[in-house]
Amino acid sequence: MAESFNVVQISSPKKEQFRVYSTTRYLGFETTSIKGKSNKVENRLRSNFRAKRRIQELLDINFADYFSLMTLTFKENIVDISVANTTFTRFIKRLKRYLVKKGISSSDFKYLCVVEAQKRGAIHYHVVNNLPEPIMYLDIINIWNDTIYKNDSISIKGGSVHIDYSQNDTYLTDNMSRYLGKYLLKNEVNPIFLGKKMYFSSRNLKKPVRNNYYKKFNTLEEPDVIGFLESDFSISLSGKKLFKKDVYYDKYSGEKILFLEYQ
Repeated sequence: MAESFNVVQISSPKKEQFRVYSTTRYLGFETTSIKGKSNKVENRLRSNFRAKRRIQELLDINFADYFSLMTLTFKENIVDISVANTTFTRFIKRLKRYLVKKGISSSDFKYLCVVEAQKRGAIHYHVVNNLPEPIMYLDIINIWNDTIYKNDSISIKGGSVHIDYSQNDTYLTDNMSRYLGKYLLKNEVNPIFLGKKMYFSSRNLKKPVRNNYYKKFNTLEEPDVIGFLESDFSISLSGKKLFKKDVYYDKYSGEKILFLEYQ
């Protein structure tokens, strides 16, 4: 007898992804937090897991063809997340003003940033962005250092900037997602990140289209589900082939989930 399963479809220009669940899944990433002080770390780990998936989707849509990876560090061993984030926010504002002077609209500048704390506690930033390659490297370094210099909460002035461009084939979108995701999925959660965001993004990033459906399958086995989905979603899958498939179990609920990706 056929049973109803929840199918979540995530659409982006180059990919169609499906996750098939046996229980209801709502749009977005909101979940019920586990209450209590002792569970703050568990909530952080769950939030990071969702963030990694979100980052992958945003990278696929906004930086599939061109991007650069900019790493921002402090000379001082900054361990205060509020001081570090304030500096980063001011840097982005100064960078946008610089781009305008160069004839580039600030509204065209896109970025996605993941915060990392090294073992010694030092906070730094990994920023995927669409800065054009002709932008003067020294100018970016000066903007970052000037931002640090004008922050009275930082005693030791100075920092460093490193930029790699995607044309050198070092970073593909999938590789970039894994690279950024490793900072989110560390087994040990740094206390400074409890209750704090670990990634930021510009407001102009395009978001994936997410849709929920209830579909009837005889089982949650791959052949039955794949055949049905390819028939039922034939228009959106036109010209795409099954690129990846996986069966895994939700770490927290134990629920079996079938994942399919078409490219």
